[in-house]
Amino acid sequence: MFRRKKKQFLVTPKDSEFIVQYLGSLRTLISKGEGCVEKPLEDIWRKSDHGMESVRTLLTVTKKGIMMKRLDPPRRLTAKEEPQEYYGEQLFMVNRISYCSTGKKLKAIFAWIYRHELRRSAVELRVHAVVCQSAEVAYALGSLVWEKFQFCFRDFKLDRKASDRVLERQQETEDSKQRALPMEVPLRTKMNSRPAYKVEKMPVGKTKSLAAIKKSNENTESAQERKSHEAEDVDDFENGLGFVESAIHTENADFIKANTASNLR
Repeated sequence: MFRRKKKQFLVTPKDSEFIVQYLGSLRTLISKGEGCVEKPLEDIWRKSDHGMESVRTLLTVTKKGIMMKRLDPPRRLTAKEEPQEYYGEQLFMVNRISYCSTGKKLKAIFAWIYRHELRRSAVELRVHAVVCQSAEVAYALGSLVWEKFQFCFRDFKLDRKASDRVLERQQETEDSKQRALPMEVPLRTKMNSRPAYKVEKMPVGKTKSLAAIKKSNENTESAQERKSHEAEDVDDFENGLGFVESAIHTENADFIKANTASNLR
């Protein structure tokens, strides 16, 4: 009896698609700044013969970036190139797009600077250009890419905050476990640690070199040896004097005995 009207809402909007003419790309050295694409755009426009040598391409603006799908091969092909190679898809990621804008002179052209990653971590900056149906379409394409960039950057910050929270929780759990367990000092830390007592250093004026200390030690040793030799000489001299005195006493005694014996006779 009572029926509710079903309401519909769009969860994820459909990716915007644009059919454009791809002019090509050119290497550049400037990654961003006002007017940084004007000179490369003029060169690309001149090399493409004012848009005559362009490729019909489908541009799809997604959350990840700009998806480019070539619909038809170019008019001129070299011997090494094959038409099948131009039907593949190429993704220009948002985080590698450093700058995008429309041309000042050629307002229907939309250009962006992309940071290509080469081998061995090399980086190359290239300006890519497409011709839109009108200047309004080119402006809408640029504003849409800018919105996708803001959305991607917002998601990146949210993911970064979530990862930081997870790391903080892990660190808190590890710290609590370490507090519960007794802290053991590693052997290498003990060996490399400084002593608790303070080593007093000699003043700069009183310090002696190793040679001076060695020389002073030798002088003290030689002085001690000299004193010991002198003491030995004194002892020998005293012993010699005692021996001479005893000899003199014995000679006097013998002489006295001889004189007394001659007198008695």
